[in-house]
Amino acid sequence: MMVGNLIGTFLGPRLIATSKNKKIIIMALGILSAVTAAFSWMLPAAAAFVGLLLCGFGMGSLLPVFMSMPIQLKEIGPTYAGTAGGVTSTLELLGAVIIPTYIITPVAGANYTLFFLLTGSCMVIMAVCAFLLPND
Repeated sequence: MMVGNLIGTFLGPRLIATSKNKKIIIMALGILSAVTAAFSWMLPAAAAFVGLLLCGFGMGSLLPVFMSMPIQLKEIGPTYAGTAGGVTSTLELLGAVIIPTYIITPVAGANYTLFFLLTGSCMVIMAVCAFLLPND
């Protein structure tokens, strides 16, 4: 997963930037990450490796795009980009700590199947929210 994340961090933003419909690519990467996060751990070793590599690629591709999203919105622009970037970083960090620690883990308990399904559902929510992004 870490190797896929590293590759995705470098190649994903280029893939998204050069595509004609960014929303579709973002949603596809989100759904890819969701499905592979939810189900790859159940596969045999070689298939799990490929699935987790793809999961890391999808997540790694989306992170830099979402971090740079505030400056791309014309309502924010370069004037408020620093403040918006700080708010975005803070909310992403809070989400990365609060959601798995205080929501997913207590709900799933020792049920790892449910744990990974809930983790994948977070990526599905992100993919659905991609519909709210501007079309440019």
